Amino acid sequence: MENLDETDYQVVILWHCHYNYYNAMLQQSKEATHAFPSNENLKIFLAVANILTNRVQEALQISADLIESDENKLAGLLIKNGAHRLDGNKDRAIISQIDAKIRDERRKANYTSLIRAAIVLLLSKKFDKAKEYAERAHKLNSQDLDVLIINNWIDLNYPKRIDNNYFSSIGKEHGRRLNVLLSTAKFHQHNDACEQAILILNALIVRYPKLCLPLIEKMICQLSCKDWDQVLETANRILSIDANNLDAIKAKTVVTLCRDGNYSTGMKNIQLFLRNLLAAEPKNVEIIINNVQLFSRIINRDEETLNELTKIMEKLIQQNSNVCEPMIELGNIFLLMNKIKESEHWFRNAIRIDESSFSALMGLAHCQVLDKSPGAVELARQQLDFLMEIQTNSLDPRLYFMSSKLCHNDSSKALNYLTMALKLILKNIENLSYNYEYLTKLNPDFCLEIVNEYLSHSPTAMAENNDNTLDDDSEQSTLLILINKIIDAYPAFGAALLMLAKANMQNGNYEEALNALKKLLDTVDPTNAMAHLLIAKIFALQGNYQLASQSLEVGLSYNFKVRDEFLYHLIDGIVEKSDGNFDASINSLRTAMKLMDNKTINNDLYTTNISISDKATLYLELIMAYGKLKKFDEANALMSEAKMQFINTMEEGRIMIANAELCLESGDIEKAINYLNDIQAEEPYYLQAHTKLAQIHLHQRKDRHAFAKCFRELVKHCPGPKTYSMLGDAYMAIQEPDRAIEAYEESLKNNPTDKILANKMGKALIKTHQYDRAINYYKDIVKNKGCGDLKLDMAELFMRMKQYDKAEMSLVQELQDGRMANDQLNLEMRVKQLILLAKVQERAEKINVSITTLKEAKETQLRYVQRMATGSGIIEQKKILAEICLKMADHCTVIRDFDGAIIHYKDALQYKSGDVNALLSLAKLYMQVNDLDRGAQSCTALLNADPNNEAASVMMADLAFRKVDFETAAYHFRQLLLRRPTYWTALARLIEVSRRTVTTCDSTEWNFVECTKGYWDSL
Repeated sequence: MENLDETDYQVVILWHCHYNYYNAMLQQSKEATHAFPSNENLKIFLAVANILTNRVQEALQISADLIESDENKLAGLLIKNGAHRLDGNKDRAIISQIDAKIRDERRKANYTSLIRAAIVLLLSKKFDKAKEYAERAHKLNSQDLDVLIINNWIDLNYPKRIDNNYFSSIGKEHGRRLNVLLSTAKFHQHNDACEQAILILNALIVRYPKLCLPLIEKMICQLSCKDWDQVLETANRILSIDANNLDAIKAKTVVTLCRDGNYSTGMKNIQLFLRNLLAAEPKNVEIIINNVQLFSRIINRDEETLNELTKIMEKLIQQNSNVCEPMIELGNIFLLMNKIKESEHWFRNAIRIDESSFSALMGLAHCQVLDKSPGAVELARQQLDFLMEIQTNSLDPRLYFMSSKLCHNDSSKALNYLTMALKLILKNIENLSYNYEYLTKLNPDFCLEIVNEYLSHSPTAMAENNDNTLDDDSEQSTLLILINKIIDAYPAFGAALLMLAKANMQNGNYEEALNALKKLLDTVDPTNAMAHLLIAKIFALQGNYQLASQSLEVGLSYNFKVRDEFLYHLIDGIVEKSDGNFDASINSLRTAMKLMDNKTINNDLYTTNISISDKATLYLELIMAYGKLKKFDEANALMSEAKMQFINTMEEGRIMIANAELCLESGDIEKAINYLNDIQAEEPYYLQAHTKLAQIHLHQRKDRHAFAKCFRELVKHCPGPKTYSMLGDAYMAIQEPDRAIEAYEESLKNNPTDKILANKMGKALIKTHQYDRAINYYKDIVKNKGCGDLKLDMAELFMRMKQYDKAEMSLVQELQDGRMANDQLNLEMRVKQLILLAKVQERAEKINVSITTLKEAKETQLRYVQRMATGSGIIEQKKILAEICLKMADHCTVIRDFDGAIIHYKDALQYKSGDVNALLSLAKLYMQVNDLDRGAQSCTALLNADPNNEAASVMMADLAFRKVDFETAAYHFRQLLLRRPTYWTALARLIEVSRRTVTTCDSTEWNFVECTKGYWDSL
């Protein structure tokens, strides 16, 4: 330990107490009072340290000495009071007498007496009372160093941010002291100003090279910023000073678990940490439980580590058999291990010690909720109702979660409970920085249980009747916020990324889901079979069945046990159905149904729960497969089963819509309409049902008015931007653009920045020939950010109105504004702008300028393709490159730059080999420049690509004619006439060839008759 003065010792002792190191606090207090026996504050620290380590008599002895002094009397009385209460003194008269003396002393206390009393209360974790005393002391003397420092340390224990910076009042003469600098660093750290804190701590590290405290605080700052590598570096530096330092080992353990997901190394670190902790703080039940809670929440239910934590808690219970907290924590660990009976045993033992323990009662209720024996559910419900009553002010998220578990037949109620649980967790952590307390309160493992339960009850995105996109206040957004916080806090938690993918899939946001799964496979676990199954599911939902099949195979290659997964067989059945293999599809789906039933019975761990939407999908896919095979009896029987299975659930409407589709398959239109009409406005899937009803009216009944009426009803019952937009689309579909405009206007009132909607509005205005209004509309809307597509539409409208200067001006301005952007999205947009600009310039008869613009478009598109590297979309992008080259070649041909045209046609063939248009144009151009050999080569390539191409056959015949190869020419003309008997030009050329070769007239006539016989017979 460095040479410390008496004020330095005070902050060191305060620090140890702040982190609950009570034995270390006692040792430091003894050392300090031995070095500075006359310091009254240090005596107070020692007395409280004795109370916190259950040394009551020593604390009473010190308090007796303190009470003799007027300035220490209040602090001494508080210590005496605490010691008597800890000792279990049942003589209420003594405690009442002490309380009366405390009230009397408090009234006449000066600032020194008040701040010393505040120190006692701060060390005793009575923060509200400590704050009251410290603020009174601050009013009496706002310059005293002890008053300022103690006020700061008290505020550090409040989760909300500090508004009052007490250090602004500290004089320069104290500015370089350890207690001032460490307290100031803690102030900045508490306000998330970690960089400022680290600057101060670096100065302390230089001044006190053998003192671990500044390094530990720096490490905590680095952990708060999730600067994992720096945390490890600082931890190793601390361990070089103190090989058994608890904070360094703990930080390394958290990084190993949260960043690396290395549970085997993590377990070894936990063993080392707990061994050292038990040696350093053997009777400190609070700190041992706090750390066991932390580790149990971030080990992803690793069995070996949970067994290790179980041993620690059992040992702690043996040493503290009259304390209920270790028993409660052991019960929680057994819950994580899915050992319900053992868990219940320890919760009941805890209740025997303290029958009013809310945590123990709640743990017992959790066991009852999970109990499948008869009567257990009703018992659990009664227990939860009781707990809700006694904790009305600050409900625990677990209560809401358990309540949701009892609502398995009422998804709406379950979702309400789960939403409240989600919001409570977010509220509990909203003012916390990232640290050990944050991880414990976040409880990632429990959060995922809530998320999983939420997803098992929530319908798919298409069940939503309103059209509000996810916003910060929506329930689904709350869910996504929590999952992202888990991933941010615990990057190696693969289960969280799986849940993020599932949540996004449920919302229909497949791109975000794929991103989450890609991140899981790239950074956490490349062999995660469930991730591959979910990717397959996304591809199946998008209709990419081949990719879905490939993902299933990849998942199977990593883990053959995926064949035991419900989802594997569901997706396999969907893929088989898409290939028309309906019997194979039915077999796979039947297997999935058996697995689903087994899963319901076994109630496996949360990672493999089957959502209600997946269950509904299984039934519907199987019904459709039977329908395709015309096995309507089996389909109807399964439909009846589905109706019973999903009655009063979120998916009931989806089953009804499928029933209507089954009726359409069998030709019963009226029954289908009746089923769809049964889905009411307040029910999920009403929007989908009414949309389906509208399609039946339009396509089956050919009733345009009934079609539009369905969408008017949608607007009436579910008013919003989406339904008004759908009404507008409906009017456009039945050629009523004026009414469509009215609907789009209503939609835009609620969603003025929707680019897709704006695009529809613009097209509707153009459809009604309201060009000036369309122009004005576009001018207004493109003022918003991210309206590149709409600016293209506006330029296109200018071009359509032959206002080429305005079209060119708007496009040039856009190109100028975006010239510095080089990301893929901007490059793609730039290509579109350049192609349209070239088209405008062509219309304005600026062919040379148009060619220059197309050259720039080609260069930009090349950069875009190079950025893509590989992927399914690269073929389409190369087609765009080919089209640009073709356009340049056409322009060069117009201005008679034949060499340039030939180069561009060849470039087009590089990007799209075998392109018929490029080969045909190139062949014509070679003919035009009299390069007959290359023309023949192009024609041959064209005929290889398209054997029936008439133009190529004509050119081949012409080439042969020019080369005086009349026999070949005649062959090509005859082939043409056989395919198209009325091709008079070919017939005329054939007659000419026959004349040149002095073929008899009879032969020619015979050919003509043979060629045209089919044509004349058809007349």
